[in-house]
This record gives sequence, C-alpha cells and structure tokens, in this order.
Amino acid sequence: MLEKSSDILKMALAIAALLVGLSVSYYYILYLPSRDQRAAEDREAARKEEKEQANRARLAAEKLRADKRANYNVCLSLAQANYNSRWEASCRERHSATLDSFNQCVAADYGAAFCKANYKIEPEKECSLPNALADDYDVALREAKRLCLDEFNNELKVAQ
Repeated sequence: MLEKSSDILKMALAIAALLVGLSVSYYYILYLPSRDQRAAEDREAARKEEKEQANRARLAAEKLRADKRANYNVCLSLAQANYNSRWEASCRERHSATLDSFNQCVAADYGAAFCKANYKIEPEKECSLPNALADDYDVALREAKRLCLDEFNNELKVAQ
C-alpha cells in the first residue's frame, strides 16, 4: 500500500508540476502579451483622443476668430451705412429746401431764368455738403470705426 501511495503521490506531484508549468506558460505566453497589447491600444486610443480634442479646440478657436472678424466687418458695414444714410438725408433736406426756394421764386413771377440764376437746386443724392457738416460726419464715421476696432480687440482678448 505504501508503494501505491507513493505512486499516487508521485502522480499528484507530477500533475501539480504540470499545472504550475501550464499556469506559468499561460501567464507568459498568453496573458502578458495580451495585457501589453491592450495597454498599447489604450495608449493609442488616448493619443488619438488627445489629438482629436486638440483639433476640436483648434477648430473652435478658428471659428471664434472668424465669428469675431465677421462681427467686426458687420460693425464696420453698419458704421458706413449710418454715415451714408446721414449724408443722403442731409442731401435730401438740402434738395427739398432749395427746391422750395426755387418754386417760391417761380410762384412769385420772377421768371424761370431769374430763379435758375439765383436759386441753385441741390442734387437729391451724392451732393456736396458744407465743410463743417461733412467734417462732423467724417469724424463720427472714424469714431464708429474706432469703436468697432476696440470691440474687436476686446473680444479677442476675452477669447484668449
């Protein structure tokens, strides 16, 4: 019986050694390489995500700058439109006033030739304005453009 238990013990030790050997083999042949592969894939995915995030941030910054530039251009356009509108309104007022004076002259029977010689009708559009008024409009336009630029620069500072 001792012989039999010795054989069983030897068999158990052999099976235990085999199991230990298989476990070590599994660890080094299958587990470690797959763990390293997963770690490499995770690092690659993280690198890709960082790159995509940086790209999204760059695109967002570019869009923000483009929006700010568009706002600046709209501001400049509005300033110019306001300038043109004020100028045209002054031309219409001057045209209306000179036309009324001319019509009163004609109605008073001074004759068309006399009235044409003494009452110049200002054009309704693209007229010349008195220097003081034109200078006021020019100063207002420059100030509006300066305010647009200040707003643009402040928006850029805030965005950074």
